Amino acid sequence: MNKLYINSGATTSLAPQTEWSWPVDPERYDRSPKLRKNEATELAYLAGRQRPYGHFPAHTKETLRRLTDPLDAVMDSIEPPPQSRSGALTVMLIEMHKRRQAFWGWSAHDWLDILCVTARDFHKRYRHTNSHARQMLAAGAYLLRIFDDFRALGIIEPAPSAETNS
Repeated sequence: MNKLYINSGATTSLAPQTEWSWPVDPERYDRSPKLRKNEATELAYLAGRQRPYGHFPAHTKETLRRLTDPLDAVMDSIEPPPQSRSGALTVMLIEMHKRRQAFWGWSAHDWLDILCVTARDFHKRYRHTNSHARQMLAAGAYLLRIFDDFRALGIIEPAPSAETNS
C-alpha cells in the first residue's frame, strides 16, 4: 500500500522503492583460474586468426562458455553498445590466451597491465577496440568482484551507461 502525504493541501503518492542488488553474482560461475585443455586450444585458435574478433564458430562459443558466460552477464547488466561489448570480450579472450589463465586468477597487477594507464595506451595496444572497451572491462572486473583498484589507473572516464539523477 502506497503512503499518502499531505503537504500544503497537496496529496502525493510515493511509489514503493525496490531494493538495489548487485547485478552479477560471481559465485554462480566456475571461477577456476586454470584453463581446461579444450579452452586453451580454442583461445589459441582465436588468437591465431587474422582478425581475433568477430563471429566465432558454434564449437568455439560452446567450448568457451565457462569463460564467456560471466562476461556476458556483466555486459547484459551494463548494456554497452555492441562494438564496446565485442571489444571488451575480445581483449579478455586474447589476454586469457596470452596469460594462459582464466581471468578469475589474474592479479591486480595483471588487470592494471591489461587496462593500461591511459585510454590512449589501451587503444594503442588493442587497436581493434573502440574508446569504450576499456571502460567496459573495468566495469566488468568490478562487477565480477575481481578488480577495484581504479586509483592506480589514474582518471578513468565514466562508463557511457552510467546515469546521474538530478
